[in-house]
Amino acid sequence: MSQLLQNLKDVTSEIFESMLFLFIEPPQEEVGWNGTGIQSRVRVIGPQTFTVGITVPLALGCQMATNFLGSGDQELTLENVFDALKEVTNVIAGNFVNKLKTGAAYQVQIPEAQPVFLEYGSHRPIKGVMWFEVDGQLIELFIKNG
Repeated sequence: MSQLLQNLKDVTSEIFESMLFLFIEPPQEEVGWNGTGIQSRVRVIGPQTFTVGITVPLALGCQMATNFLGSGDQELTLENVFDALKEVTNVIAGNFVNKLKTGAAYQVQIPEAQPVFLEYGSHRPIKGVMWFEVDGQLIELFIKNG
């Protein structure tokens, strides 16, 4: 794993633990995903322009939003889930930029989120993509140039 990806993993782990009270682990072989998910991403513009994002199953997104907002499931709306995931992605990107320690100015853009369809077995190795497990659910963490 490159130092860049290691830094992104470390930042994400810290954010999940401190903001969401969730712990990321290496994925188990039998873990897959299927159904509706949410992908949140934020573009960072600077000397190196890149996009940081996460993809999670809807159920995990709901759990993340509940933990983030400190609310019960009854009060949760889909808009709350999307907003919480965007905020988490924004914090990950901001902390990741600080970890770069380049001294250069970066602009973290407004995060975006969209529903996605998760296909079982789609967690194959891809450059710039890491897979983790949170409470038995798979998450995708990625960084892409441009």
